[in-house]
Amino acid sequence: MHSHPNARLTALGRAQVFAAVEAGMTVSAACLAFRVSRRWYYRWRPRWAAQGAQGLFDRSSRPRHSPHRLSLMQEAAIAAMRRQTGWGPDRLAVLCGVPAATVHRVIRRQGLERQRAARPPVIRYEYAGLVLHHWEC
Repeated sequence: MHSHPNARLTALGRAQVFAAVEAGMTVSAACLAFRVSRRWYYRWRPRWAAQGAQGLFDRSSRPRHSPHRLSLMQEAAIAAMRRQTGWGPDRLAVLCGVPAATVHRVIRRQGLERQRAARPPVIRYEYAGLVLHHWEC
């Protein structure tokens, strides 16, 4: 998330809410003062307790691991067949027994996509003569 440094719900703003509660303010009063909900407070509190201010930074939503991803051997086999035959995902999927979308992702990840031929530039002609408008006739 890209927000300005003084935004209400950046790591600094989140830390201020928790610091106010630690200074003696009630949770309800701190949430009201900093315009956040109590639900928000109790959602972030475990991270504050475990990691302190470092736990209040936004984390990536990208998965840390993908348990259903193909193994490296399967990806290598798909890449080898693609190099040997030049076939597309639909044909390779039948041979490998995996969905065509999965094969397509492997092909893209390995950089084995077909390169499209560059289109020739469009040649446009302009008439440089006198242009008459219908009201000038």
